[in-house]
Amino acid sequence: MTDNFYTIYYDDIIDNPSKYKGKTIKLKGFVLKEDDFKQNQLVISRFLITHCIADASILGFLSEFPEAYNLDEDTWIEAIGTIDITTYNDASLPIIKVASWKKIKEPKKPYIYPIDILISP
Repeated sequence: MTDNFYTIYYDDIIDNPSKYKGKTIKLKGFVLKEDDFKQNQLVISRFLITHCIADASILGFLSEFPEAYNLDEDTWIEAIGTIDITTYNDASLPIIKVASWKKIKEPKKPYIYPIDILISP
């Protein structure tokens, strides 16, 4: 999941999780947690900018690994895992079963953009 192609893969994985089930994925992002997550769950998140920072929205993948409870929100990590499918709030969605991860520094360019924004003149 490189920054330049993040949104293309993100959209396809969200729309067609069964197509990616069992595939290995490597991604980086910041930790986001919800109160109803299990201790081993978090979202590996990125901010998507379509026009300017004021319109930023969060994209991310629900992820599971034993040490998730120990990570603070907004910590940047890079993870490698396998895509699976789970149910959250009665919705079927992809989940990353993290096999390895490490803390990283926030990238100099932490935002991602839709591919059409990147190729516009």
